[in-house]
Amino acid sequence: MDPGKCRGKMIRYGYDPEKNQCVPFRWTGCGGNKNRFAKKHECELACRV
Repeated sequence: MDPGKCRGKMIRYGYDPEKNQCVPFRWTGCGGNKNRFAKKHECELACRV
């Protein structure tokens, strides 16, 4: 999970392999990586948790 480089403060979900689950994190609104989902359910479907 990469928070990005802007100033926004949006809650997104990313897969945490150490916990084997999707967890919330603050995304800044730009940048980051593909491990970022608007909804926990979307993260769980994509990552097969």
